[in-house]
Amino acid sequence: MQEQVIKKRQEILINKAQAQGITTLWISSPPNRFYLSGFTAQDGGYGESSGWLFLSKEASILITDHRYTLQARMEVKGVEVVAEANLKEALKKVINSLDLTKVGYEEEYITMGHMRRFLEVSNAEDNPTPRKPELTPIDPILSSLREIKEEGEIKILKQGAKLLSQLIEKIQDTIVEGMTEKELSNKITMLALEMGAEDLAFPTIVASGKNSALPHAVPGSRRLRKGEPIIVDVGIRYKGYMTDMTRTFFLGTPKKEFAHLYKLVFEAQSKAMCGLKAGLNAKDGDEIARGFFREKGLAQYFSHGLGHGVGLAVHEAPRIGPLSKDVLRSYHIVTVEPGLYLPEKGGVRIEDMVLLGEDGAVRLTTGAGIYEF
Repeated sequence: MQEQVIKKRQEILINKAQAQGITTLWISSPPNRFYLSGFTAQDGGYGESSGWLFLSKEASILITDHRYTLQARMEVKGVEVVAEANLKEALKKVINSLDLTKVGYEEEYITMGHMRRFLEVSNAEDNPTPRKPELTPIDPILSSLREIKEEGEIKILKQGAKLLSQLIEKIQDTIVEGMTEKELSNKITMLALEMGAEDLAFPTIVASGKNSALPHAVPGSRRLRKGEPIIVDVGIRYKGYMTDMTRTFFLGTPKKEFAHLYKLVFEAQSKAMCGLKAGLNAKDGDEIARGFFREKGLAQYFSHGLGHGVGLAVHEAPRIGPLSKDVLRSYHIVTVEPGLYLPEKGGVRIEDMVLLGEDGAVRLTTGAGIYEF
């Protein structure tokens, strides 16, 4: 990643933070850390961290431990790297170069353990200038910065969406009667990696028959059967960015009830894609599909929002749902994923990624895996 891109992002963020009186930003989540430094390391298990990034007008410092020293110095642009045996020891080395008057932190990511270690160091008796910082969440500031995609990001996301569409085509050819949901999920993982994905963006959802009535079902031992819906929700990570796409497949001719549901879901998605554009309230975008289902007497079976932003995280701003307060803007990349789920029977979902502008939505994923009944 180019250093000038990193510096521009940092400058915009620091200016936004200073307008709220924030003197130092404490960045801990892998997506935001990468966005603002180029450091690609992922965190391990819950409560673990591969690094903390501190940003202010005076300092840009990434602290990490010895496992990541070489990687950080190879990847990080325009940021000082400080590595010690663990983050607490690294923090001790830099704490006095930080203005801790008001520290902005990621409320949705920082654990109590992280916060305790930070405060222990800042308030330590052996610290030459012990301080008790004022702490304030900065998640909305970070979200607003990342939701508008830059030209380079759009290019990568287009490439990732193209690769994911090709994967969907392969998946359609891979499905065989009698295969279990778990077997198909495992094959999808292998296909994605063989085709050039860095990793999956999230655990693949494969849900067949009655299981397809569960929007986020976990693949199990149920075998795929003719005539039943098979929902496959898959995403890949490509050059650090996530993609997301869903298709509902059938082996042979679908049962009439599901063929009807499929047509309605496809029509709802088509209407939404035609109506989404920059300047529209996100909840009104959701209402395009939800209102259509309401006219058909099926709105109660649409149990989630119409879509969400996609980028360094698979779910990010904006949120397109009935309770959303977001406004759609140019250079948002979002999913459009209406679905209908009939309890104890099954469901249908179709999901694609689009780029928004003032003139409407431009599809990034292709029509791979779409039926015309």
